[in-house]
Amino acid sequence: MVVRQTSVVCGQLALVICLMASIAGCTSTTRDWQEEVQLSDGTVLEVKRTIRFEKVGGSIGSVGPGWICDGEHLSFVEPGTGRVIEWSAHRRTAALLDRIDGHYVIVAAQSRCEHADRGQPIWMVYTLTPTGWDTRPTASVGSNRTPNFALDSSNYSKTKGWSRLTLALKRELDAASRIGQKLRTIDLDDPTRCL
Repeated sequence: MVVRQTSVVCGQLALVICLMASIAGCTSTTRDWQEEVQLSDGTVLEVKRTIRFEKVGGSIGSVGPGWICDGEHLSFVEPGTGRVIEWSAHRRTAALLDRIDGHYVIVAAQSRCEHADRGQPIWMVYTLTPTGWDTRPTASVGSNRTPNFALDSSNYSKTKGWSRLTLALKRELDAASRIGQKLRTIDLDDPTRCL
């Protein structure tokens, strides 16, 4: 009888542990895909994108659970050298990748505002230097540029099923996107900041 009770208790304990692990595992997830990105000089790069999402909502008084973009990691191979270039940012997603004056530049949009992000602009410019990625003044890129990454990249439900986005497929997706005008054009002079 004691063996049977111990077995039942162990089974219940294992079930509770499994449930807790599955609940904990559902607080964040990633989406990843390959995306063709055309630079201003016509070069097309194959970029591997991994976007991290965090579960939000679902508490009393909220509209319901959802997923919000929490950051991104991307990588691509530099043509001619074979060097793998990687970039990561917390609470930002890449909107534009280009090569300006021989340097790779990424313009990333603020994907969410937390306490540590207060005062940060909606757009941030990163330039690859010999020592890594540095943030640069927005004037170094010029104003009013068009994103060359998929517009709906930070939308969890829209990215479902993405595995490889060609330039043609991305044009179709962008044409059907309902994303706001603020993210359709990169306005580096936009005064919007995280509050």
